[in-house]
Amino acid sequence: MVTQEEINALLAKIAQHKDTHPNLMTMWEHYLKLKIDAMNSCYKSCNEIISQIECGNQDDPTAETLIALTMVARAIRGNTA
Repeated sequence: MVTQEEINALLAKIAQHKDTHPNLMTMWEHYLKLKIDAMNSCYKSCNEIISQIECGNQDDPTAETLIALTMVARAIRGNTA
């Protein structure tokens, strides 16, 4: 797993090259921030479901239910990946 220090070092390298390659570095900076936000959201969602499990408020859905929920969520977002 990539550490926060490694991410910060990469962002610092991106900043160093922004003068000579502004379009490329801006694209990578934006892409990394999107991925970081997605990972943070995933982490938060996972913690929330674990809290619900620990409180006894969450049953274990079937694999079929999880697949159906994933397909519905992707359809709503328009994401087929």
